[in-house]
Amino acid sequence: MVTRRELLGLLALGTLAALTGCGREDKITFPAPVPGSAASYARSKMPTHRIALTIDDGYDPETVSAYVQLAHDSGLPITFDPIGKLAPIWEAQADKLKPLIEKGQVQIANHTFNHLNLPALSDSRVRSEIEHNEEWIEKTFGVTARPYLRPPSGLHDSRVDEIAGELGFTRILMWQGSFGDASTTTAPDLLKMAQESLLPGAIVVGHANVGTVTTMYPQIMEIIKSRNLVPSTLDEVFGTTRSKGA
Repeated sequence: MVTRRELLGLLALGTLAALTGCGREDKITFPAPVPGSAASYARSKMPTHRIALTIDDGYDPETVSAYVQLAHDSGLPITFDPIGKLAPIWEAQADKLKPLIEKGQVQIANHTFNHLNLPALSDSRVRSEIEHNEEWIEKTFGVTARPYLRPPSGLHDSRVDEIAGELGFTRILMWQGSFGDASTTTAPDLLKMAQESLLPGAIVVGHANVGTVTTMYPQIMEIIKSRNLVPSTLDEVFGTTRSKGA
């Protein structure tokens, strides 16, 4: 029988959970990297009505929150491409995102940690930018981003691709269409870009950087509906899986 004094001692040492078996979280096991040659993807390789909405960066907390709420309320599949240097903004949404990730509605891709020009960096720095962000994604969202790497501003070369491939990021995530909202944009301009970009099979890039897009969700969803498009994660478009990270 544990006395009151002993119980207080266990609590102070943090060992009560070990004694009772309660309060312990099972450690998540992530799939090992599957190295290979990296190739670029901007759209589906096969005819399809699926589209992949991919949302980069996350400089504006309110826009990040609005996108997460949209996914939560509507069931819209989205791939988020967060950068680790904005960790507090994304971590504030982690509890809402994790259930959506677990059921396969939301996917996370690697956009590097500091959003730097990868071709201008040394080999070791390129590797660090990718690996550091992957580590943060695994810790924050409980999932691997492999095999998808979106290089900042779409800038990559054969050397970057080789390093990415060695790390298991064999799919360089480009885009066919864009909302054009990496920085300040107007609602009419964003709508025009959305009309031009939301096409069958396309990977479409948007950004969680400015609030304009948060006023345009009904119009964007109407374009998708009117064209019989099927919003999908990258896994659904390309047949990859988080269980293998490939």
